[in-house]
Parts: sequence; C-alpha cells; structure tokens
Amino acid sequence: MVWIKAASVIPSGHEGISVTHPTLRSDDGTLIMLRRSIPGVFNILRYTRDQFSLDLTITKKVQSVGAMKGVVVTLFLHSDLKNYRRISQHDPRRYEIGQNDMVKIITDIRLALSGWPGFFHPDDGVMIELARSDAQLTWYEAEEMAEDPSKQYYWIGSTELGIQVEKQIIEHVVAGCAFRIAEEDKLWAVASARYADEATGDVVIL
Repeated sequence: MVWIKAASVIPSGHEGISVTHPTLRSDDGTLIMLRRSIPGVFNILRYTRDQFSLDLTITKKVQSVGAMKGVVVTLFLHSDLKNYRRISQHDPRRYEIGQNDMVKIITDIRLALSGWPGFFHPDDGVMIELARSDAQLTWYEAEEMAEDPSKQYYWIGSTELGIQVEKQIIEHVVAGCAFRIAEEDKLWAVASARYADEATGDVVIL
C-alpha cells in the first residue's frame, strides 16, 4: 500500500490560531491525520474512510524489544471505539465498526506509522512495535467538561496556551523534524505547571 504525505490547515477554535496538520492518504482512500497532541505524550490520530471517521489515541515510548531499541506505540482502540459509539449513539446513519474494520484499522496504523517521514525523532528511532491497551481513557470527557460555560472547569488542552503547545508539536511533524518524545512530554509538563500557577479563583483544573 502506498501512502502519500500532505498537510491540511484547520482553525484551532481559538480566534486567529490555525494549525497545519500532517496527513497520510493511502491508495484506497484511507486518510490518517495527526489531529491532536495532549498531555501525557498522547497523540490523537483522525482515521477516515468512506464509511466512518474515528479518533484513535496513541502513546509513544522509547524502549528495547529483544535486541531492538526504538519506539513502542500503544493504541487504545477499545476506548476509542467506546467513545465513537458514545458520541454517535443518536445518529441513525452511524456506521457499525466490525471486526474486519478493526483489523484494517490496526494494519493501516502499523503501516502508516512505520513509514511516516518525520513522525518520530531520529534519536528515538523508528516504530518497532504497535501494542494495544484496553485501558479506558477520559481525555475527551475532560475536553467536553471544559467547554461547559456554566462551570469553571479548565483543561490545558482547551486553553490558548495548550493550543500553542499543540500547534508547535504538530507543525514540527509537518516540517519533518518531530520533537523527541521526552521533549514533547516536557513541553506539556511546563505548560500545565504554568497554567496551574496562574489560575485564580474557585476553578477546577482537569
């Protein structure tokens, strides 16, 4: 399968800030976009086919597997499918993602990340394993809570500071010079600490 690299400019939701997102498109029409970066070295990939569009959550970690050292990517497909069903439960046109679809998703992600130019920093190495986790993630619930204007919930990923960090991380991939995983983690840690220090009043930081 051939993957073609491109980029797409999308408004961030904060006035005046747009983000250029790297994309890969296969010869069968499948599109994979690096849509988000969030604290904890989580990346959100938007996986799109004619039938459906699904946000896929991954983490990255440098480690050794046997004699090989490189990046182990963990895919949280169980949690992402649960979120897909949750947000589309009232949509009569919702596509039911089956076992064959799941096999193709995993295969596509493995092939795409194995050959995506600039997705990993050279010092971290190439992807040597795609693992799966059944852990339940709640990043999207935090995002929704932070969007509720009636409550004083704040999530770093929904703030202008968070968008600027995310933009920096994502656009480095577009340029083919991704941050090291440790650097990406540090960027979010520093931003989160700064935001917590500056928060005042009766607020809840998610």
